[in-house]
Amino acid sequence: QSLHKTARHQSLLSAYPVLEEAIIVDGQTVGAVIIQSDLLAMFEHIRFLALLVFVVALLTLVMAIVLGMQFQRIITAPIDTLLGAMQQVSLNKDYAHRIPETSNDELGQLMSGFNQMLTEIEIRDQSLFERQQQLDQLAHYDNLTGLANRAMLMDRLHQALHQAKRYHQKLAVLFIDLDGFKEINDTLGHKAGDELLKQVAARLSTIVRGSDTIARLGGDEFTICLHNVASAESACIVARKVMELYAEPFTLEGTACRITGSVGVALYPHDAETVEALLKAADTAMYQAKQHGKNNFQLYSTAMQVQINEKITLQQQVTTAIERNELFLEYQPIVTTAEKRIVGVEALLRWKHPELGVLHPKSFLQATEGTAMMHKIGAWVLHEASQQCASWHANGHTELQVSVN
Repeated sequence: QSLHKTARHQSLLSAYPVLEEAIIVDGQTVGAVIIQSDLLAMFEHIRFLALLVFVVALLTLVMAIVLGMQFQRIITAPIDTLLGAMQQVSLNKDYAHRIPETSNDELGQLMSGFNQMLTEIEIRDQSLFERQQQLDQLAHYDNLTGLANRAMLMDRLHQALHQAKRYHQKLAVLFIDLDGFKEINDTLGHKAGDELLKQVAARLSTIVRGSDTIARLGGDEFTICLHNVASAESACIVARKVMELYAEPFTLEGTACRITGSVGVALYPHDAETVEALLKAADTAMYQAKQHGKNNFQLYSTAMQVQINEKITLQQQVTTAIERNELFLEYQPIVTTAEKRIVGVEALLRWKHPELGVLHPKSFLQATEGTAMMHKIGAWVLHEASQQCASWHANGHTELQVSVN
């Protein structure tokens, strides 16, 4: 026999589903099997499972969000910190800024590398700054005395002159030259000369205002720029202070040495209206101080420049006179008082000027003092006098002697 089953299903959504199966034997229905089930408990269990799944899913989502935020804090926060530091360094050029290194992982190594890069940049910038300072010191300050050099002086003078023009102020320049500096170098050596220059610079720094400028032009020449002076007398007061600086001896190589200085003073706008002309006027006044016996100061005047020009012209004329053989010697006899006999002659220099006639040495030799021309004239006179003496001796006047003054 076979049992043929046919079932009629009711909706599973019903609380009490019924399953019917007919019992067929030899083609005849002999009965039926009816199964009815109560699904409420199953539905409750399913709801519980669904709720459990929902809660688990919700918790999983929350945990995922929390873990994501934590992951973001761990990963992106250091990156944000790094980006913020980069922006700060880029905008403010603050290479001293550093990022806290909180870990040894890849991000920590990245931060460490960033900090190391900043350190290297900071060291490089500091080195460049120090080198720039050194170059600025060399470019604008005297290496020996620490005073402003010529370049710095010219810059300060132009600024001071511009201000003086704008506000109708007076400006004074003092040109200072040491008397006998060459002798110090020759007797005590250049080391002592350098020490003297440093001591002079230190003393000069004590007599001026902070707004004034002291410079060493080179050698033993110094310049003081006095800003906004009230009058020429105010500049003269400073010049007198310069002279007083030499009252106390200088100690050089353990030896007390006394030295003096000559000072020239020129004022803007009275004496000159440009920086170059002002320096030239002060230099001319200093030269006149030298001519007046040194160890004094002179205010510039236009008459000084006239004398300078005349002297330069005379020097040029004397040079031309030597080249043209316009110089000659006259011989003044030297006679004994007892025998009235000529025993010698004195050679006297003369200049046959093409326009002024015969000139005596007093009228032109002073212009050659302190120049190589003086030695050239002296050598020429000695040569000419010696030749003349040799000629007289050759002619039998062996008793004659020639004196050269």
